[in-house]
Amino acid sequence: MNIRFFAVALVLATLLGAYSAEAAKPSKRTQTPQITLPEESLSIVTFEIDSLPAIAVIDAALTDFEHKKLFEWHCSLIVECKELVENGMPSSAEMEVLNGFEDELSKGLAGEGELPNAIFFARITHNGTRQLIWKVSNPKQAYDYLANVMKEDQYPRNFEFVIERDVDWVKTENLAKMVRK
Repeated sequence: MNIRFFAVALVLATLLGAYSAEAAKPSKRTQTPQITLPEESLSIVTFEIDSLPAIAVIDAALTDFEHKKLFEWHCSLIVECKELVENGMPSSAEMEVLNGFEDELSKGLAGEGELPNAIFFARITHNGTRQLIWKVSNPKQAYDYLANVMKEDQYPRNFEFVIERDVDWVKTENLAKMVRK
């Protein structure tokens, strides 16, 4: 009877040991995915909207990105341009302001983790506006950052933004098609 008790205790200890070792491992949800982001490859595409010129700068390296589900949120930000030249396009001085603001936003949205929270996808300049598009991993982090920029009045131009779920990157498919040609 002692041997039998010992065998049952040994089986239980083994099972519990295996269970607790498994429980001690970080879950897949808490591990940072080990991916390598493609090197940025910007493509410039020109087209017209309502008979006015539009210029899109698209990261062609992301058009067929295989880890889209890690960045399943679409962040679109529309910036109002102030200094315009013909056809509603920003002046050189305005482009400097817009580019600096875009760089600041990209850095803030990316965050400080090993894997960025947001990756820049495209910008479209047309008729006195510039639309900036990022693909986002954690929408709350992106929203909190942008809301804080607005709250702290830390922006050189008025803007509005929306963050929407876009698991399959449908919202950017037309832009991706422009550079896949």
